[in-house]
Amino acid sequence: MAGITAALTLPAGGKKETCYLFQGTWTARYEKNGSAWEFKNSFDLPQHLTWYWSGLAGTAGHRPYPAVFASGGEIYFLRPDHLVRYHIAKNEVQSDANAKPENTFDVTELPSDFLAKLSGAMDTPQGIYLFSGLRWALFNLRSGDLKKQGTLGSPLSAGVDAACWPEQATSGYLFSGDAYYTCTAGDDGTLTVAAGGPITDVWKKAPLTRPLADIYASGQEAKRPVLFRTAIDLSTDTLPGRPKITATGTVIKGDDLKTSGDRASWSISGNGRHGFLVNYNKIVAVDLTKITGDNPVIRTESLSNQTLWDCALTRDGGHLWTGGDDSGKWQKMLHQVEVSKIDASDPTVNSYGVSGAVYGLALSHEGDKVYPGVVTENYNVQVVVTNTADGTPITTLSVDTVGGKPLVATSLDGSTVVTSLSNGSVKKFKGLEAPKTFPLTNNLVRGLAVTPDGTRLCAVATEDNYSVAVVDLTKDADNVRRVELPDITMPRRVAIDPNGRFGYVAGYISGDANDSARLWVIDLTTATHVATVEADWGSENTQIDDVEIAWRWE
Repeated sequence: MAGITAALTLPAGGKKETCYLFQGTWTARYEKNGSAWEFKNSFDLPQHLTWYWSGLAGTAGHRPYPAVFASGGEIYFLRPDHLVRYHIAKNEVQSDANAKPENTFDVTELPSDFLAKLSGAMDTPQGIYLFSGLRWALFNLRSGDLKKQGTLGSPLSAGVDAACWPEQATSGYLFSGDAYYTCTAGDDGTLTVAAGGPITDVWKKAPLTRPLADIYASGQEAKRPVLFRTAIDLSTDTLPGRPKITATGTVIKGDDLKTSGDRASWSISGNGRHGFLVNYNKIVAVDLTKITGDNPVIRTESLSNQTLWDCALTRDGGHLWTGGDDSGKWQKMLHQVEVSKIDASDPTVNSYGVSGAVYGLALSHEGDKVYPGVVTENYNVQVVVTNTADGTPITTLSVDTVGGKPLVATSLDGSTVVTSLSNGSVKKFKGLEAPKTFPLTNNLVRGLAVTPDGTRLCAVATEDNYSVAVVDLTKDADNVRRVELPDITMPRRVAIDPNGRFGYVAGYISGDANDSARLWVIDLTTATHVATVEADWGSENTQIDDVEIAWRWE
């Protein structure tokens, strides 16, 4: 069994001391209770590390860092080529974008391959230890000076995968494979290792497996939703099996799941247990553990006379937000649906007026703001940023004056908001910066997604062989890169993985007798099409629309 990739302990600070065990960009959180480490995670599962530290979306939440330690209210994440210094209280990265380990630590006397094989770090009373396999180096963090270096001995033989030293402890932990060891430091800094045991003896539910992607897609008109069950490891920034990734395909049967109108939208809970499909005027709750059966639908809530367009689920899985239009009647079109007890009871719906019909919709990471794309009775297009606690508007972003059906996407922290315009452009809003418009296509923008850190946009722009547009939102408006997708018909929506590395575009195969569903994978760093995700759907017609990325641990 593979081991963890990094470990971290944080001092109590008036609360309980915590420990984090990492699997790439994902982490399991533990609290110290007496002498025991108790597993304390949302949904009783490890989560992406931005669940706890959203300010790391563009760095340690984007790709794995093999060495982590904390000191002075900051967390240090190290890779051979990069160092991130993150201020916990401010939820901000403090280090320069080009910072490297050698800028903080004097590594001139270390073996030339020490950093290349960096495998762990820990803050101790003696100083900061960095590990490279079985080798260790002790540094003074303030000066960066190397104090001592050495090699670990028996009983550890396979090298260090991770390390941590709890606050006020007299010994630390070293992790290798599925086992942990203890270590002590002599007066001169030399480390002595002692046998421990299986990691799971101390840290229950340690992330020794991987979060693998389950990708759900809704059907287009009168088609059923589907699941692509893949072996894509979401804890890394790589893809398996390029250029073709084979998935296990499941067509999801059940009442109210065939798409009734032009589109249907998914939201999936953080434990992969519940899915919510917004389908015409219905909100359909689905038990995702039963999708291979004939009817996994838990219950359906109908909103009469409304066409619902989009939805988003709060990260705790308690509230679904959706919105729609009502045949030109500008009433309460933004809806908060209480779904925390969906297995046992019907949901409660609270509806709010936002001066028009709602089309696209996004939620902030904390769930305190919702961002509906609104078209008013006078065809003005706005994003009405709304307080989720009581449905009151916080601010209104003016987008356009010619109507349309605006899509909305935001960064994880909500500081970057992007919405589509009816002329094939998108408009970006960020704080006090002047809004910036990016022309993408002469036709409709059908799908829109922003990376968690708000630096890149992926849009489905139906023009010239159905291109996808990738935009670097940190640069000028002419910085649009178009990606042609082979063999695609009717591309619709796009989803970005939790790391912000790859976009998954939903569509189906040109000329295929059954319109077989497929996903086209875009590398957002290079703006290139790098893979397709394919599955066997039998004789089922599987034209697909919205796409949502969930995960399972295996």
